[in-house]
Amino acid sequence: MVRNSTQDVESGASSTRNKRKTSLPLIIALAVALVAAIVFMVVFVIYQNKHAAAQADLELKKKLLAAAEAEIEAGKKRLGGMTSLAEELLDTKTTPVPGMEPVLMKRTEVWGKDFEPDKENEFNIMQLNMLADKYCGLFDDPMNPEIENKYAMLPQNQHILYWRYRISLIVAEIIANKADIVTIQGNDHPEAIEKALNVRAKVKEEDDSKQTQDDIWKCEYFARTKSPNKKYLPSDKHKEDGSTICWNVTIFIQDKEFTKRAAYENQELTNLDGSTSKIDSGDVYVAVKLTHKEKKKNLIVVTTQLASEKTLEGEAIRMHQMKELMKKMKEWKKDDTAIIVAADLNAFPIVEDPQKAGVRNTAPEGDYILENANLEGKFYCQVEGESDITAVEVKDNLFTLMKDNKVVRSNYIKNEQDRFTMVFDKEKLILKKNSKMYKWIGPKKTIVCQKFVEPKPAKVAALTFDLLPNLGGKTFHDSFGQKYVIDKYDESKPGSIDMKIGENKWTITKGSGSRFPNKLIAKPDEGSGQCTLTSSDQKYEWYCTDLPRKNNFKMVWSQKRNDYNFNYPLVYDYITAPGKAIDPKVITDLKADIIALNDNGLGSVVEHASTNHYTNVTSAVDKIFSMDQEDQDYSKTMELLSSQKQLYTNEPEQTFWKNDIRYTKNYIFATNELTPVSYLSYPWSDKKTNDKIERVGGFLDSNYPSDNMSLMTKYRFT
Repeated sequence: MVRNSTQDVESGASSTRNKRKTSLPLIIALAVALVAAIVFMVVFVIYQNKHAAAQADLELKKKLLAAAEAEIEAGKKRLGGMTSLAEELLDTKTTPVPGMEPVLMKRTEVWGKDFEPDKENEFNIMQLNMLADKYCGLFDDPMNPEIENKYAMLPQNQHILYWRYRISLIVAEIIANKADIVTIQGNDHPEAIEKALNVRAKVKEEDDSKQTQDDIWKCEYFARTKSPNKKYLPSDKHKEDGSTICWNVTIFIQDKEFTKRAAYENQELTNLDGSTSKIDSGDVYVAVKLTHKEKKKNLIVVTTQLASEKTLEGEAIRMHQMKELMKKMKEWKKDDTAIIVAADLNAFPIVEDPQKAGVRNTAPEGDYILENANLEGKFYCQVEGESDITAVEVKDNLFTLMKDNKVVRSNYIKNEQDRFTMVFDKEKLILKKNSKMYKWIGPKKTIVCQKFVEPKPAKVAALTFDLLPNLGGKTFHDSFGQKYVIDKYDESKPGSIDMKIGENKWTITKGSGSRFPNKLIAKPDEGSGQCTLTSSDQKYEWYCTDLPRKNNFKMVWSQKRNDYNFNYPLVYDYITAPGKAIDPKVITDLKADIIALNDNGLGSVVEHASTNHYTNVTSAVDKIFSMDQEDQDYSKTMELLSSQKQLYTNEPEQTFWKNDIRYTKNYIFATNELTPVSYLSYPWSDKKTNDKIERVGGFLDSNYPSDNMSLMTKYRFT
């Protein structure tokens, strides 16, 4: 039994061992499977994480790609809009000029006292003379001493004047200041301006997440053909400059049956020499009728640019024009229709300081004899002290050195006030107008020239100017307004030329003597006496002796009529204060000032010239200041009020600033159906901006797109 028990125990132990042997591989297999499962799970988790990250990265890239494609499309739209201007609209941000950054003047909206915003009942109107492209200064004749823009041809300023540069800033001035209506004068690119306004407005809407396919701006334009008389103006720049009204069509609806566009009627003026003349100024006016969409109120907007001359005659023309326009507006105004006149009146609001306004009456002087001298032709020129003789051709004021019939060097001749100048080998050479010979004088060299002759001379003898041919075909006035009409020069009679003074005939001949080789002597065909012109100072100053009933005197000649600068606010007062009495002393003083300009011993060969001059001046001044009752009634009925004066207490100190000359000539007036509530601040309120303008002497040269500052008023329907 014991042995059996022992056998049973051994048998159980063996069975246990066998079971252990059997389960060990299973355990190992399970362990391996578990490890594999864990590894698989880890790998799977890692894979899942990487896949999710890759998927997220892919989604992000898709979004970025979509955004980039959207930006490309937006860029294409902008580019398409820009190129639709036929490359006239330049994005100045992409075309920086070294040392210059195009910026608008720093200006803000200034609210009148006790006014709060009321957007549904308000609109902004801007007035801007944009400066016609042909008058910007780039195309001025260098032979014209009365330079349009004396800073224009400075290298650092030329880029400012190009149209492709200015149009961007002009449009930015309008859009950035949130104008709803803009009146523009001097507009010789009307299609480009309208396109540019719409391009810029649409780009701004896209930036503001708005979209529209329709034009936002609509414009009405009118001009009369006027010759710009710019010698160097390219043929494609000979465009009419006129007046334009543009408005935002999302705010205003146009009454298409109303639009008025016309040139002012011809005017007959009494001149200071007693004659009368028909004046066709070429100036125009434009008017449109608009309806405010929200308020359902009607509004007539009128714009114009009046005659520009700051003279007695110019003011007379402006008065004629303003009377005509006032009569028209009286006819247009119906019921409670409001009228706004936003314009460049070229008229002063106060008795302007002549020095500040760049106008000043001075005693009459004779023209320089060489003022319009014909310097053109073929010459031989030689530097004094050198042996080389060079062929030169002067054409269109271009001094060109030739060698073997080829151009070696060219330089422009400029006509300054009392001299001609040119730059030669980096040296400024001067030909003075009181010179007797064709001699260019510089600090280091002197160039003498003579007319081209064959054979070539061994030495150049400086050409002595022949004054007699220079007189041919010209008409002069003396200081009393009397005319001197000279026949054309006849080369077959080189020693004399005929002249007509009224009904009398005179003959001008060359004098003799070595002291004044260019002396001219004028004598009447009948009667005694003579007048002598010497070349001592090269001005048309004659010394007359032994004439009947006349003492010895000096007589001066000018091709311009002896007109006088004028700085009285006649047109402005007619608009704003038609019943205002003109101080009789103003009229008396003006007559006395004009007459006194001849009190320095000047005379005339015409009998009774002084007495007639007094009568003519008195008559002309009286007519300019006259105002009939009907004209006064038109203005009184309109009751136009200046928005700037209502809000600012005075008109701005200057709206025009160029060549250090400044004055006010731009205005915004309205009838009492409208109330001005705010205005755009003036640039001189910002010291940094003002200092910049002062430093360069004008708006245009401080990188502003015009020599006229824009005005803007926010109006509210009363």
